Amino acid sequence: YREVSEAVEGKISNETAKKIVSERQKYYDFIVQGGQYDEVSECYYSLYDTYKYEYEYASYAADIVKQASDNVSLFNNFNNSKKISENKYICKVFSGRKIDNYYDSEDYGWLFKYDFSTLLILVFALVISTYFYHKERTNKTYTLLYLSGKRRNIYVNKLVVMSAIIFLVGVLLYITDFLVVGSELNLNGGSNPIYAIMKYSNSPLNVSIIGYYIFICL
Repeated sequence: YREVSEAVEGKISNETAKKIVSERQKYYDFIVQGGQYDEVSECYYSLYDTYKYEYEYASYAADIVKQASDNVSLFNNFNNSKKISENKYICKVFSGRKIDNYYDSEDYGWLFKYDFSTLLILVFALVISTYFYHKERTNKTYTLLYLSGKRRNIYVNKLVVMSAIIFLVGVLLYITDFLVVGSELNLNGGSNPIYAIMKYSNSPLNVSIIGYYIFICL
């Protein structure tokens, strides 16, 4: 499946769309009429829905913009400022949306739900906080902090150092997640917009898939 998927990746075109439809038909004929097919046709059959979605997305977005624009005109007649504002926002978000290049990006959904590293980060944050607290008690530096007139600055600096360490560990863990999940799944097309994934077709974000992943990791 991955080989066939990678073979059609790249610029979306009518020629590729026709090929997928043709191969899909071969597989369909086998199922319905007992025709002859091969594994390649089956793979193209599986790709049909995602390619069709990305191929037609520009029209889908344009229809949403038209409907929202019509709604603005409609609600103008009723002076409904809230609905006018909502529909203008929809027009702004969906205007000009299109997907130029095809990639089977559905596997990114698994990456977005993979939260094992989040748990590790929480555990690490707890461990490092406990470590700093324990060291202060062991060395009795907490007494010095209490007596110091600059204890507020010291606490702030300590918090900044702890946060920086946790942040760096988090970055390393999320990069590891990407590499581990990517070795098992198809994570091509990270530069495609987030709405290239069917589940995120109506996302208000106009960012890349990788951009979205970074966003949810923060």
